[in-house]
Amino acid sequence: MTAESENLILELLGNIRADMADLRAELKGDMHTLRADVAADLLAMQARNDAEHKATREATRDQIAGLRRAVVEYHSVVIGHGVAHQRSGRARAPAGAASRPAGQA
Repeated sequence: MTAESENLILELLGNIRADMADLRAELKGDMHTLRADVAADLLAMQARNDAEHKATREATRDQIAGLRRAVVEYHSVVIGHGVAHQRSGRARAPAGAASRPAGQA
């Protein structure tokens, strides 16, 4: 190999190294941009998810409150009738008690 060809090869290698450094810097910048975009998207998605979760919790809470009211009203009606029947002397036997033979519980 001659000195000229060695210099040419070294020059080409130096150019390749410089190009690689430029590409690395560009890639690093793109990675930072992408990381920032993903972080912003995640925050937006989390905020949207939190809002949906809050709405679902409120709806469920309202449904549970309505169910509680319905159960309390139902029990009030049922217990109220049971008390009236006991006062009049017509207390009802538990279901199935009339069909059981004597001596079996």
